[in-house]
Amino acid sequence: MADTPCFPAGVFDLVTFSLAKLLGFKICAIVHDIESLDTISVPFVRKMVIDNLPNIRVVHNEFSLQQLSKSIRPSSTANTVVIPHVNFIHLFKNYQENPSTLAAIKNNKVSAQAIHEQLYDDLKRGVKIVLFFGQIKNAKGLDTLLRAIAITEGNYKLIVAGRVREGSWAQYEKTISELNIQNKVIPVIRFITDEERDFLFSISTVIVLPYTRIYQSGVLLMAMSFPKAVIASDLSPNSEVVVTNENGMLFQAGNIQQLSEKINVLLNDPALCETISHSALKSVEKRFNPDIIGERFSKILK
Repeated sequence: MADTPCFPAGVFDLVTFSLAKLLGFKICAIVHDIESLDTISVPFVRKMVIDNLPNIRVVHNEFSLQQLSKSIRPSSTANTVVIPHVNFIHLFKNYQENPSTLAAIKNNKVSAQAIHEQLYDDLKRGVKIVLFFGQIKNAKGLDTLLRAIAITEGNYKLIVAGRVREGSWAQYEKTISELNIQNKVIPVIRFITDEERDFLFSISTVIVLPYTRIYQSGVLLMAMSFPKAVIASDLSPNSEVVVTNENGMLFQAGNIQQLSEKINVLLNDPALCETISHSALKSVEKRFNPDIIGERFSKILK
């Protein structure tokens, strides 16, 4: 999963980087997940791995650069560049080029029943799907989404798909019960395979990212690459990518009422969903193009 911390800056990294330096190598460190760096318990290790040893650091957006700059030397900041994460269009190109392939996975009864025994029948009855996808932790804002679902009417269901990383699913089960939305929520709390991911994306009307703290969202780029209409909180990393009513929708982070309104708009406007999805694909194809990003890496490595 793209949301998995990729750069823990631990002892293993310190040893690896130190050996590389001793052997005369130069180091380019891609600092993907600033949050994991902020939780390192050994400041010396963190400083060496992030600040002292790399010759150059790469982050994926301006927000990450701002946050990283608070904890490294000015000279290290000067040798830190912003290069966006590549899109995920290659994962879904077959569906885009072959509509019959997309239709086949979307209407796969076995896949639907593997998610939930009633899902296939729900889809045949025209039930729309709102999707929360990815690892579940406090900063992902699932509680906000559940409370928004409680005040959003319509013929739809929310699928929550992913493993719990912090706490337990019990805390969300309690919220679902208190809000009396058991009939609206389908929890799939486990590892999701690539095939299941594709199925879930294909049946979704909208994918919601209600994050309260984030540095880089792989799910956002995946959803836009599929492409799907996305509603994301207005945190800086999201707003650097999403333009409301053009290639997605933004809502004020934590604003339950506003999120409900955005979900309601997309559930009831298929034409807008189609327009946003089309624009999302075009925007990530242009801005997060792997060929262009590869050239930028090539320049800094030279």
